[in-house]
Amino acid sequence: MEDVVCSWSGGKESTLALESVLKETSFEVAALMTTAVEGADRMSIHGVRLELLERQASALGFPLDIVRIPENATGEEYIQTMTDVFSGYVETGVDRLILGDVFADDDPDFRGTAMESTGLSSYCPLLDAETGDLVRRFVSGGYEAVTVAVDESLGRGFAGRTVDGEFLEDLPETADPAGETGEYHTFVCDGPVFDRRVAFERGDIVERDTVSGAMVYADLVPAETT
Repeated sequence: MEDVVCSWSGGKESTLALESVLKETSFEVAALMTTAVEGADRMSIHGVRLELLERQASALGFPLDIVRIPENATGEEYIQTMTDVFSGYVETGVDRLILGDVFADDDPDFRGTAMESTGLSSYCPLLDAETGDLVRRFVSGGYEAVTVAVDESLGRGFAGRTVDGEFLEDLPETADPAGETGEYHTFVCDGPVFDRRVAFERGDIVERDTVSGAMVYADLVPAETT
């Protein structure tokens, strides 16, 4: 049996990749891994509060490794940080990094360089999946997710929405149904692989400029379960 770590965004692709791995008897999940800038209380890219990710990991039954990336890190600094992390995984017996990539070119050069230098291999259970089928499988499979970041082209009305059949019908025809070209990102709070639902309240919706363009973020605030 191979020990694996799941690269973790907290979104639907990460969740479906984890589900696929849990169904395979040849893998043992050691941890979930996410990244955040040093000193930040939110994960990189999606902007989800780390407290929510920690609660999510707990509800899934796995430890969450938060990799701290230096603020304004250069490519070389990022590679060195990830190389150190991956080397540590290899030393503890981890064989693979599980990725939620759907397209082959989803793999950033920096991540691939760090993995190659340590001998850590990857496994992408969702690779080349048809994106419409993928998101419909997610919805019909009983998962609950909410959009936490959407491209400005979709508009504020899509931020903070539950990803369900109505949401998919409302997407413009030009958008990838699963958001695989950057249209939207999600946080999964419940579903078949969860022991319990991750409670949250919807907070502010704000617009921010990012390296990939303007995004609209929906803040999710951790809430107590009742």
